Amino acid sequence: MRKNILLLFLLLFLICSNTLAADTTLIYKKKNSFFIEAGGKGPYYSVNYSRIFKQGRKLIYSWRAGFSLLSHDLSFPIAITAFTYGLQHHLEFSIGLTPYLKDYKTFLHKNDLSDKQFYITPGIGYRFQKINGNFFFTAGIDPLIFIDPPSDNIWNFTPEFRPAGHLAFGILF
Repeated sequence: MRKNILLLFLLLFLICSNTLAADTTLIYKKKNSFFIEAGGKGPYYSVNYSRIFKQGRKLIYSWRAGFSLLSHDLSFPIAITAFTYGLQHHLEFSIGLTPYLKDYKTFLHKNDLSDKQFYITPGIGYRFQKINGNFFFTAGIDPLIFIDPPSDNIWNFTPEFRPAGHLAFGILF
């Protein structure tokens, strides 16, 4: 397992090594994106909007917000993402928080039976996005820190670690 993780990081480093010393005069003109993600910040999938808010010397920063609706569950993943400069290959880092409602249909009723949970999701991965392209692709690992506090005391919880990954496709505009 340790060898696989080491090989993954080595592969990501080799793919993205030229972007760490990339030309920082590049400007991403398409700052908005709409994308669908499998896994990642949502429980199984999420539909998201993101926007680049800062282009630094070595990293580009964006925020994202989305939703995921299952038959009885609802979630709203939000995150901050940073990816390296480059013409098309990028190393991507993220940190997210996902409020999650199980049995959301009773959430605002007098007899609320919903279970409020949270996911904290740090992530690292590969991003393919051309500087003036129309779409992007990203894949990576997002270990979930699952938090399910009891209704009577939200500070009385034990976080659980759950390994996870993500795969996303989106359009830029």
